[in-house]
Amino acid sequence: MAKELDYDRFIDSFTNRHSIDLHDRQIACLEKIVKYRRDGLFYDELSATGQLLRFAFEKVESGVLGFVPAVSEIIRTFGLCPLLKKKGGDSIRSAAHEEEFVAIIADFLVSTSTELRSAAADSLSEYLEALSDEPNAVVKTSSRLAAVRKCKAVENLCTALADEAEKIHSLVVQSRAQTPNSERPGSAASRPRSASGPRASATSISLLHFAASIAGDDVLAANAIEHHLIEGGVVPFFAFPFGDPAVSVSVDILWNCVSNKSTAEAAKTSLANVGPLESLRSLLLRLLREGHRIRDKEIRNEVLVLTLLVVTDSTERVDTMVDCGLVDLFLTFATYTEKKQVISFMNDKGLFEKVASLQAWGDEWKWSTIVKPFAITSTAEDFEMKKLMLSLSSKCYALSEKARARGDASLFVESLLLFIDMDFVLSHLHNAAVTPRPSMLSTVQSTVDDGLGSGGNGKWNDRQLEELQEAAFRILRAVVRADPRPFLEADGAALLLRSIVHTEELLDDEELGDNRKQEATFDLSSSLAEGYRSDTKRERHPLSVNKASKLDHLRQVMKNGMELLTIACRLRGVTPEEKETVRTHIGEKLNGIQILLRLFHQAGLRVRELSNRKMETIVAAGNGVSSSYSGVLSYGREEDLSSMNAAERQRQEATISAANAEANSDGKATALAETSARLTRKQSVTALAFLCEENEENKACFGEEGGVEILASELIYDEDDAPEEEPLVLSIVDCLWNAVPALPLSEDKFLNIDGVNLLLSLLEVCKSSMHGQILGFLTDLLKNPRTSPFVRQWQSPISQRSSIQLFLALWDSGLDESLAETMPSLEEKESISNALKSDEFLAKVTDGGNINTKIFSLLSKIGFDKARIVSFGNKPGHGVLTADEKKLLVRIESYLSLRLGDLMKKIVTELEEEGIRPVSRDGDYVREKLTRRKVEEEKVSSAVGQIHADLENSHQEDEERFFESIREVAAMEIQTGKNEKGNRRALLLTQQSDARTKRTKTIKKNTDLPPRPPTGESVSGSESGAVIAHGRRAGQASPRVQSPKLDESTSRTRGPL
Repeated sequence: MAKELDYDRFIDSFTNRHSIDLHDRQIACLEKIVKYRRDGLFYDELSATGQLLRFAFEKVESGVLGFVPAVSEIIRTFGLCPLLKKKGGDSIRSAAHEEEFVAIIADFLVSTSTELRSAAADSLSEYLEALSDEPNAVVKTSSRLAAVRKCKAVENLCTALADEAEKIHSLVVQSRAQTPNSERPGSAASRPRSASGPRASATSISLLHFAASIAGDDVLAANAIEHHLIEGGVVPFFAFPFGDPAVSVSVDILWNCVSNKSTAEAAKTSLANVGPLESLRSLLLRLLREGHRIRDKEIRNEVLVLTLLVVTDSTERVDTMVDCGLVDLFLTFATYTEKKQVISFMNDKGLFEKVASLQAWGDEWKWSTIVKPFAITSTAEDFEMKKLMLSLSSKCYALSEKARARGDASLFVESLLLFIDMDFVLSHLHNAAVTPRPSMLSTVQSTVDDGLGSGGNGKWNDRQLEELQEAAFRILRAVVRADPRPFLEADGAALLLRSIVHTEELLDDEELGDNRKQEATFDLSSSLAEGYRSDTKRERHPLSVNKASKLDHLRQVMKNGMELLTIACRLRGVTPEEKETVRTHIGEKLNGIQILLRLFHQAGLRVRELSNRKMETIVAAGNGVSSSYSGVLSYGREEDLSSMNAAERQRQEATISAANAEANSDGKATALAETSARLTRKQSVTALAFLCEENEENKACFGEEGGVEILASELIYDEDDAPEEEPLVLSIVDCLWNAVPALPLSEDKFLNIDGVNLLLSLLEVCKSSMHGQILGFLTDLLKNPRTSPFVRQWQSPISQRSSIQLFLALWDSGLDESLAETMPSLEEKESISNALKSDEFLAKVTDGGNINTKIFSLLSKIGFDKARIVSFGNKPGHGVLTADEKKLLVRIESYLSLRLGDLMKKIVTELEEEGIRPVSRDGDYVREKLTRRKVEEEKVSSAVGQIHADLENSHQEDEERFFESIREVAAMEIQTGKNEKGNRRALLLTQQSDARTKRTKTIKKNTDLPPRPPTGESVSGSESGAVIAHGRRAGQASPRVQSPKLDESTSRTRGPL
């Protein structure tokens, strides 16, 4: 158990008038506390201990330094050791005393004793770091932060660091005065001096550690920044040698402040001033020239990342960096190794103005002196520095005009184009036997053998080169978006096209190999195109080692190249004249149209071939598994399976697993290749669309190269492949829209290949997101009189609807209300009439995003009278307009006048609400529009009424015809019934008569007897015998003798003969 201390006696030694000057006794009291409270102070003793520390602080400030060791130990014990309890509730009852004790320690931060400053800073730093294995660590941390926030710890810390900064300045000035000029950095005799020069004191280190602890808290960090912690207390430590711990701790503090969301903006603002940025630049220069240790390079990279965070989307900060020379530093070391290649190329090509510009920039910046001792290796730290320098340069280049001017002078874009050259990259990426074609940067054998400096092996590895190429593409995209002129002036478009074609050929060889389809391709006949595709035997890309990763790299290069080309063809931020000139140069002079069409065609062949291959792989895998199973089942009955030994079973199972694994692997590889080819097709069409936009030369070239036929054949929409095909079809429609209208030759080609039918069939089945593009394309095509018959004669093969019915089905009445919101502000226009005649209003009404306006324009060009008579059948809805469709067609015909009238009503209402009376001219204009709207309403109402009346008459006529048909059917049925009854009776009588006749003939034949004698007479026997005998003598057959039962009565009953 801890020994009880008599704090009352200790306090009395400081307050009693007899012992107030007995410093030895007072120090002894404090030493007892140090001796018996080494394991930690008690909660209930904090108040008394705090009083003793206040007394001791006053003694020290008065010059009695004997108190310093004991006071320092007590302060450190508070931070290092946990507070102890004598009773369970001490921590709660003594919470206020704990906060008071923290405030007392915070006062020691501004003590005249450096040891006490250091002890206070260390104690508070440890106090803020709650131990994770303690119970309720989160609660303790929260309470400790609250205690530090309530006191003046932050203010005292900033004051202490400012005092240390003044000492630093005097030390640096003294060190420079003692250093000979020949030994200063930048001179010929300078050597690495990371360990020389003034060093930061232990007190400074402790204060910085405490600053790093508070930088992680939102409230404390914000308070510290307000008290100028960054510019007044942290940045001055950058003047120390970079090997000093104070430099790394200072960087950590800035990291914490900049990465904290609540303090990031304030920290960036404080750091982006001239003084801090110059300190950063000085530190970076020393690290780049003298920092060769791993830790030095890590600090260098941390400073670069910190600078990159400061730059974020602020032109003002970048301008300040330009003024401080930081941007020149970034540009120098970002492309230092590539500049040698660029200078060599410029000299060979006679571009001496570019070399002179670079030389003038270098002389102004003195870069030759700065980079002379610079050495870079292929280690991860130096490679990270390379990427960070590139990112910083691109950020500054894209944000600031000043930085752009410095970048152009340093040939920044020309240096980046080095990594776009596929031959160059491949020759160094794989040490391949690829013969580089003549290109901008292939005049030097090695990229980095001479340029990487004395340190390191002088060569980036494969993965590093791939990452550098990826970074170069990313930076060039940002550069071209900001200003495409430097890229185009450096002939980047030609180099990019060449790289794209080369990459496409490599992909074509490696993905399809010997099985690729030998179909017709485009002939590249121009001198520039001859460099793209050589007729001589071309060395193939060496992908034998890790082929899958190299293919992925080539696909990524193709994707990046096409994205960059699309951005370059878009040409934002240039004048229309420059845009037309550049697009003509890319499309016609560099054969960009021809190359892009070839890419689209070849990628389509790859898609089809890879799709077939995928199906073959699936079938082959199925056959392999089936054969393996058949081998297992060939043993017959279940009892026979036991005869299969374990090795045979294992072999069969391995065969099945291998077949499944091979099928999955090949299927994934084929799917990736197919996805890449589809993306190439879409990007090619997008670039073509930009090249043909408002450029007559490229439109003509597009038509001459067969672009109309190639793209029109792809206007097919399959709902099963909608997610993959929809972007491509949309891009194709957009490209054709830009390339075909207003060019008679292309329009004739499009019409002759049933392009209008393809568009209308696509319009019927595609998603609503594509309706605007297709309708706009059709609207422009209808400017050609030949197009209208094709539109009117179309009939849907699915629903049998006409084109007019299709347009009416797409009409959306809900969009009409949005047109009222397109009215420009009256404050921006001189009058109402001028407002309605403004270009932006007319653009929104006639060719805006509203589908209804495009349908109105389409029907207007077709002609509403012709639209009413379009029919292909005799059933409503199948080529014949229904009554509802006729009514809608009438409303659409007056659409523009009605919408303008609605706008007039809205304007009049707003003016009345604001109490404004229009001038006479505007009033007359409004009344005219309102009158016209009323006339149009009456016209529409009359036409709709007439349609309704015609419909009623038609219904009545149909009803009368229906009943008349019923009556006719009934009469026919009656007449048919009578005729059938008479016919049946006559038939019956006829049948009866025929039956009697037949019967009579039969009886007569069977009873051929002589005439009957008179009544009462009889034939004697002799006569009878004579007759018989006579008949026999005559040679006749003996006639049948009448049955004795046949008498006269019987014959009378049969009726007359």
